[in-house]
Amino acid sequence: MSAELRRYVLDGMPGSGKSTAFGRAVMAAPACLAFAEINPTRTSQAALKGLGSVERSMWYLERAVAQLCVARLAPARFQLAISDKGPLSVLAFIYASNGPGSAEYAAVERAYLRAIRELCRGERALILLSSVEASLERRTLKRESQKGYPWYDREFLELLISFFEHVAPQLHPQVEVIATTDDTLTETLSVVGDVLGVDLLSAVTHRPPVRDDRFYQMTGHRIDDDEVWEFFEREGGSDFIGQPVTPLMDHHGHRIQFFDRGAIERGRDGARHWDAKCLVEQFRA
Repeated sequence: MSAELRRYVLDGMPGSGKSTAFGRAVMAAPACLAFAEINPTRTSQAALKGLGSVERSMWYLERAVAQLCVARLAPARFQLAISDKGPLSVLAFIYASNGPGSAEYAAVERAYLRAIRELCRGERALILLSSVEASLERRTLKRESQKGYPWYDREFLELLISFFEHVAPQLHPQVEVIATTDDTLTETLSVVGDVLGVDLLSAVTHRPPVRDDRFYQMTGHRIDDDEVWEFFEREGGSDFIGQPVTPLMDHHGHRIQFFDRGAIERGRDGARHWDAKCLVEQFRA
């Protein structure tokens, strides 16, 4: 990993501008590792429905670990790594859903402290807060399509604020910026951009236009190698391993293409998958 790689994760309240800032950053930064929000596919959603809150949280944390390891293993060509939400969001959700004193939250927090917090060292968590009223107002248009979600429950939102203000700084090694975003989106983007060192208000983009099915606009990378592409498609595409965050490259004697939830190695005997466990082993080697 390059000593100059700057690693950030945007966390905080729904409607606070996290995803907008993330999208602007990855479009404006010329050498950026971009890790999109972890969302389950339809297949995963069906499987997750049968799990308890602790098991569901562990599913999200496992994928967050893969992203953290990819960022730590990033080659020197990258200058910035940015994630749209990370492990703190997983902890915040179960904290607000089950209660701060619940056994479920305690179990997930222990798992985070035992195996994940150390991987967060060197990463700055930028937490964007908003009032309950602002969060509800900004998500009004999504309310109908998100019936049953807790984002519109005042008590849930108040507990999220409590977590991000008081608990998150104790859990993450570097919670350095907490911005209140009740004002304009322009002001929020200006604050976040100053921290990232990226002009989020500029319309200039370093990402090329969409070219074909192998190219991923959000991350700016393409799966060029035919064998990697065939393996990627056969195993389930982006549902399986996420989007490419690097080109195919040499990595400690391996030909590797990193994705936001793992990697694919191009070997003499074909392609193979590097999952979260393999990435952790590589990082600690």
